[in-house]
Amino acid sequence: MAQSVLHWGPVTALSIIVFLFFNTLYVSPFALWGSTHGKFLFVLWATMVVVLLWSYLNAIYRGPGAVPPGWEPADPSNKNKLQYCKTCKGYKAPRAHHCHSCGVCAKKMDHHCPWINSCVGHANQHYFLAFVTAVPIGCMVSFYACLVTSMYWFEFLQAYGYRRNSMRMFLSVVFSVGVSLGVSIGVGVLAYFQYRNILTNMTEIESWIVTKAQRRRREEPFVFPYGLGWRRNINEFLRRISHDGTDWTVVEGCSLYTLSMEQLAQKQAKRQQTVSATAKRSNGRCFGATHGWRTCYRAPFLDTIIQVKDGDRLQFWAEKPSWYYGEKVELVDGRDEPVQPRQRGWFPMACIDWDQPNAGADKPKAD
Repeated sequence: MAQSVLHWGPVTALSIIVFLFFNTLYVSPFALWGSTHGKFLFVLWATMVVVLLWSYLNAIYRGPGAVPPGWEPADPSNKNKLQYCKTCKGYKAPRAHHCHSCGVCAKKMDHHCPWINSCVGHANQHYFLAFVTAVPIGCMVSFYACLVTSMYWFEFLQAYGYRRNSMRMFLSVVFSVGVSLGVSIGVGVLAYFQYRNILTNMTEIESWIVTKAQRRRREEPFVFPYGLGWRRNINEFLRRISHDGTDWTVVEGCSLYTLSMEQLAQKQAKRQQTVSATAKRSNGRCFGATHGWRTCYRAPFLDTIIQVKDGDRLQFWAEKPSWYYGEKVELVDGRDEPVQPRQRGWFPMACIDWDQPNAGADKPKAD
């Protein structure tokens, strides 16, 4: 757990929590907590602090739950319906995905969250949900307390002018108001997505798969196999303790492997669209600072950016303005194989040398 906590995400999150906790106690007058509604707010605030710390540390410590290395389905005939993970040397269980940051196949992976330095998945989603619920409530109480205190100090400064420590106190209160409001909004958005995912029984990754499935040409519309209706979806979320994260209830007409087989079809289509190329004019720096201001300000700062150097061999299959998404590869027996450890993410379009013969005939349109 210590290794998980000693990362910029948890360190930043815990620093903000500690700052708001002590600053709220420091700047809020006792009279604010002394009234009847003030006592209620204090109890609510203290409870949310305990809940968010307990759920936050558990979300980090428990993790999403990893598919055991070398895992295989009970029925060997179902192997061809599942993806094989070369890193874990086993098959990916239904709804599981390999996380390159964590280095494991996470059960029912929703997303990798840098703030907990772990994935959100089968084993820790309920802790993460409690965390993103408690944070906005606690921060809004802090916001209210600091806002009332800021009004008090503003009136104090107007009436009595500057006094020793009064300006420092006033600035501290104003800063706390801004931080608590910003955190409430930011984490509140995360809470909204988590509640939506539970009601639909669909993870963020699965929503991307379903979106691409609906765009693919097919004879019949694609049916998401785990969408059981919001009541049954909630029950499915609550019954996580009763199963190991590899067996799931599906709608009538679908199988446990419907989504996995759709992924295999999408992977096959992606391989047909994958372009290979060699890097040039790149010094390995992130954010594309040496490739022009457009590349720099369009950089996907919240996603993984890989460092590319001259001569690196790359494969890519997705793009956004000024950037490609792919991975570094190397030639092994005449075939492109991912380098180990795998390096997958975004890199500037300007890195690609389209004059090389291995760059592919279909050059994507770059701006």
